[in-house]
Amino acid sequence: MHIQGSPLIGFDFRLVALSGLALIVATYATLALAERIKSSQGWAWFAWLGGDASAMGIGIWSMHYLGLKALDFPVPMLNNPAVPLSILAAIFAWGITLLVVSGKSDSGRPVKAKSQRVFFDLAFLRT
Repeated sequence: MHIQGSPLIGFDFRLVALSGLALIVATYATLALAERIKSSQGWAWFAWLGGDASAMGIGIWSMHYLGLKALDFPVPMLNNPAVPLSILAAIFAWGITLLVVSGKSDSGRPVKAKSQRVFFDLAFLRT
């Protein structure tokens, strides 16, 4: 179902819906894995952290990629070979966010400081 938004830009509602579904699934996986991070130790902790960061990083990246594919611009946008490398930025940013937000010990950081860190990481993904 292709909708013409203006003379130059149109979009596909199906890809927009699929984009939202991808993020919902990634968020559910991240929340399911977040509790395992706190209860594990050693290499298992690192593996759970990496798995969780990868799940959400890939989810964020796929949401943005599908959102851009849903737009019908008259110029090519996603043909750059560096586009797949942006997945590493999403995984890295979410891994740092998980380290700050779901650390093993709650170091007395207020929720405001943690939420500001999440905001910074999301802003990093937007650039």
